[in-house]
Amino acid sequence: MKKTINLFFLPFAGGSSYSYSNFSSLLLPHINCVPIELPGRGKRSKEELLTDAHIIAEDIYNQIKEIIHSGEEYGIFGHSMGALLGYLLLHKIKLNNLPFPIHFFASGRGGPSYLNEREIYYLLPKQEFREKLKELGGSPKEVLEHEVLMDYFEPILRADFQVVETYFHKEQEKLKVPFSVFLGDEDKISLEAAKCWQLETSSPIKIHQFQGDHFFLIPHVKSICNIISAELDNDKAKVN
Repeated sequence: MKKTINLFFLPFAGGSSYSYSNFSSLLLPHINCVPIELPGRGKRSKEELLTDAHIIAEDIYNQIKEIIHSGEEYGIFGHSMGALLGYLLLHKIKLNNLPFPIHFFASGRGGPSYLNEREIYYLLPKQEFREKLKELGGSPKEVLEHEVLMDYFEPILRADFQVVETYFHKEQEKLKVPFSVFLGDEDKISLEAAKCWQLETSSPIKIHQFQGDHFFLIPHVKSICNIISAELDNDKAKVN
């Protein structure tokens, strides 16, 4: 029997620990999915929302440090905001001298050093903000047009957008972790931006491009899970 590999899933803007619920059955049996819940949503809905990426990374670190201490191999997957949080989490892990993950999966986001024109959505008036959500995709029409549901989700989305839109990158020493990068060919995230992840690791990155917009991972979840399984299994073999 193969030893367990824990795979931590970090949510995208507006997401929760339930966002990756369909991944588990598509991964190899010995890969244990560990969805991370952020304050202010899901099981932690009574807690205050956080708007600083570094503070959130610290929160995530405190959730997983005991699992890392256990000595079991692990990986980290983050989509969009989750990819940024995953990057900051790696540096928290390094700072605390804990073992690195055997692989980091960054999805739907360019490398943190990539400089592009920063759009500010979190301060938009209510109607304009909701129109932007429609443009970005990923949010069901039934939710966007449901006033009660939007009253619940809008503060979460604004807080998460603030996390991403107010983050400023500080160059740090390269990490000794293999990276795989996923992106959609119709997303605003360019291939050039995706390649910037190479600046953050000493290992050659692997880029996988899929047909689709920012939420390309929804129709391509099976293919993505196959890549994740292969990389974690391969990297575990190298470690052992």
